[in-house]
Amino acid sequence: LLEVDYSGLEVRIAACYHQDPNMLKYINNPASDMHGDMAKQIFKLPKLDKAITEHKVLRDAAKNGFVFPEFYGDYYKNCAESMACNWGELPQSRWKEGQGIKMPEGYLSDHLIAKGIKSYKQCELKLEFINNWKHGRIYFKTEVVAEREINLFSDEPDVLLSNLFSYPSSIDKNLESLYYFKINDCLQFMILELIHDKCLSDPKAYNKADIYNWIYDHMIFPKISGIKDPKDLPGDY
Repeated sequence: LLEVDYSGLEVRIAACYHQDPNMLKYINNPASDMHGDMAKQIFKLPKLDKAITEHKVLRDAAKNGFVFPEFYGDYYKNCAESMACNWGELPQSRWKEGQGIKMPEGYLSDHLIAKGIKSYKQCELKLEFINNWKHGRIYFKTEVVAEREINLFSDEPDVLLSNLFSYPSSIDKNLESLYYFKINDCLQFMILELIHDKCLSDPKAYNKADIYNWIYDHMIFPKISGIKDPKDLPGDY
């Protein structure tokens, strides 16, 4: 099996629907760090240095405990428990000095207490405030109506469609591989052992850049340029 990870593909497809200007800034600026910025907002850090182990833990907490779960529609209370207790090592109670992971700034509990977040319940309320726009149902253009996993249901068909544009390209390049299945941003291919090294030595053979260009030309550009009728789209849509 060969896994090809089209990093950021789901986020880009979702942006075609919600067109959030802040998300588009992150997508178009490779130097930006959405997860780091989210960690600073949640944990009230003035700065974040990924080279510091404890800061990286908090960034991972924001990435895997909030950003991605919320992207797929998780509940803010689940995110609070994951980040505060599992990642931050804080109890589900009123916090005391000297609790949680120890950062260069001091213990996490000391830092949060000083910032006005003195208990697990207040941590929940903070995340509810960040995420309060998600109360109620959201209606997508794909006619999906849901309170949870809203992006997942509406996003995945288009993500798969974009993924599959790599398959004809691999055939054109004489890579004898068989598309097997898809997991999130990734495609899994069954490949012959004799072409294994060729695939690994030439990752561009699957044309990640071409796929992203296709997304822009056929999904993002029509939306920002006002094209509504599919027959007016450029290329073979």
